[in-house]
Amino acid sequence: MHEIFEEITRPSWKRVRFWITAILSVLLVSYFIYFKLVLVDGDLSAEELKSSVEFFNISSQWIEKGKVEDSDFKGIIMVPQISFQVRNTGKKLMKNIYILGVFRRLYIGKAMGEGFRITMKKGVSPGKVSDIIIINSAFGYRTKSKESFKRVSSVWGKTLVEIYVKSTRSHLFFIKSFYIRQIIEGMAKEVRIK
Repeated sequence: MHEIFEEITRPSWKRVRFWITAILSVLLVSYFIYFKLVLVDGDLSAEELKSSVEFFNISSQWIEKGKVEDSDFKGIIMVPQISFQVRNTGKKLMKNIYILGVFRRLYIGKAMGEGFRITMKKGVSPGKVSDIIIINSAFGYRTKSKESFKRVSSVWGKTLVEIYVKSTRSHLFFIKSFYIRQIIEGMAKEVRIK
């Protein structure tokens, strides 16, 4: 009984409940400050992101994505690939940027596949350059070999990729499109489309 009265008569700053409440309050306020400064104010809006992105060192080709070992078909899957770097031309740090590539046949317009990357996890400061970003289509063409794929270039030939970007605070928006070169990974020359 004596212990209960001692807890009640003790000054509030000496009670355990006071310190638990104080520590939790400080942690909660710190979290909200961090959230506001880093995640909300530090992130780019759609307009800021669009004006901050400059593509360079762009390369594209067709690559072998995998092997197919079905009972009715044995061969490989060929998909388009694009790689590039991004220069931050803006005034804010670019961080955690979602990049979506939609691959389309040039004259048909129908999407043949898409691929995405969440990039710049460590951030790219203004004036600095990102690592190389590689995006492969999730879907492609089944073929017996790279040589047989080369022979049917009229089927896969003229392809482009539309690049869409998004930051944490912005919506997904179109930024640029690029043609996919008619180069097959591991083959020396560009394929001529008839």
